[in-house]
Amino acid sequence: MSGRLARIRDRAAQAEVTYPEVGVTRETDCPPGYRRVSRTLRLGRGEAEFARARLALRGWATHRGFGRGIYLGEVGPGEVGRQEAGRQGESGQGESGPGEAGPGDVGQRDVGRQDTGQQDTGQQVGDTVVSVLGFGPLSVVGPCRVVWRVDEARRCGFGYGTLPGHPVIGEEGFVLVLGADGAVEFTITAVSRPAGQLARWTGPIGRLAQRLAMTAYLHALR
Repeated sequence: MSGRLARIRDRAAQAEVTYPEVGVTRETDCPPGYRRVSRTLRLGRGEAEFARARLALRGWATHRGFGRGIYLGEVGPGEVGRQEAGRQGESGQGESGPGEAGPGDVGQRDVGRQDTGQQDTGQQVGDTVVSVLGFGPLSVVGPCRVVWRVDEARRCGFGYGTLPGHPVIGEEGFVLVLGADGAVEFTITAVSRPAGQLARWTGPIGRLAQRLAMTAYLHALR
């Protein structure tokens, strides 16, 4: 399985995202032809809970568990250049995206490691990953690229966009917030459309799978 994922990731790392609306999960409007789904879960209260959840999010805990996986692989030369481009220039808001980097960005992740969640380095703009849902030959894989990241004192998260080979086209964002009232809330937003005719034919099944995955992602930070 890991060999297959490595091949998928290596091909995807050379490609561009399959949609032009990069950063769409940070907006409230939904582009024509796409479907927007957003869900929020309250995790707890206080700075300690926020710090715990932040570390888990940066360690890809959302994508690790029963029926879920994430393949990080190794960072190739082209990706290093893409990551460096994502760190140039500061927005002053602790946010980074294509061509931007915020003061909360940290150094390049260790190449080739399987992230354990024990370091708050996590996702970097330009990272190419492969998400896995399901088991064995019935699993669905989705190559994605991290297209934005936010790191602030009371807010952190990231978004990734689809690459060729993903069953849908669009973007998914994961944002953790420590509110003024001390509440810690985790929000996932997906803006997507089917990638091909088969995905359109199986639309209801695909939407159910998306809801189930989103539920699993949300509760993984509890």
